[in-house]
Amino acid sequence: RELGKMSKNIKRTSDALYGGLYEFTGGVPRYIWMTLKSLESATETSIERSFKKLLDDVTPMFQERVNDLSPTQQYLVEAMVLVSGEVTATGLATFVNTMSSTEVSSNLNKLQQLGIVSSRQKKPDPMTVKVDNREVAYFFSEDLFWYWMQSNLQIFDTKTGMRLPVL
Repeated sequence: RELGKMSKNIKRTSDALYGGLYEFTGGVPRYIWMTLKSLESATETSIERSFKKLLDDVTPMFQERVNDLSPTQQYLVEAMVLVSGEVTATGLATFVNTMSSTEVSSNLNKLQQLGIVSSRQKKPDPMTVKVDNREVAYFFSEDLFWYWMQSNLQIFDTKTGMRLPVL
């Protein structure tokens, strides 16, 4: 009986781990393999180092994906990293303040076709009474790509004329 309980707990734990790994990598087999490979020899003290190595390992693939985007799409991807989380086209247009929500929406749809972002109906905000069921929230399809973008994102400092890392 005790063994059966342990078995169920192990299954629940492994399901949660695999579910988290799937979400982190977007279910891309190559990224799953790379993540597992980078963490297999990691100890508690070296997990951060292993994660940084994983980000270095995916750099060529992710850099190619970013380079294949139009400048406008790159700009929106960078803005989504700064927003950090789900965002509507209207919210992103307000954040970037240089494009209409229609233009942002069109580019987000293209990014969705490329597999960079995904979308779902916006969740109702419990703090507001009015809910627009037509609003769509966009988010990165792969958390790994978001982490990589965040670690590589730089902001241009107009005072010094240098590009500075965000983090």
